[in-house]
Amino acid sequence: MTMNGGAPVQPCPPWCAGDDELPGFPEDGFWHYGAPVTINVTHGRSEAIAPEPLEITVKAWVPHQGARPEPALIGLSLSREEGPSLTPAEARQLAGILLRLSDQIGQA
Repeated sequence: MTMNGGAPVQPCPPWCAGDDELPGFPEDGFWHYGAPVTINVTHGRSEAIAPEPLEITVKAWVPHQGARPEPALIGLSLSREEGPSLTPAEARQLAGILLRLSDQIGQA
């Protein structure tokens, strides 16, 4: 696949969902996105506030057409507002912390 006479686009990573939005110019970058996973999260004590969707997605930036993707990240977004992106090591660290804290309060 090529765009505007540029270099061929590298194949998608195996986890890519395949619905990448390619830029209009070969020198512009784009993201590869995996299939999102969504969970609803609460806001603590207030039952008046409805749970919001937390979307978790694997993503990798491609700096320009023909380039290989940069290392993949785990992207978080709350109610469609982009939040932090985590490296795999950071995601594992966060997962361990969440499990440990969940065990402390007896809700596994």
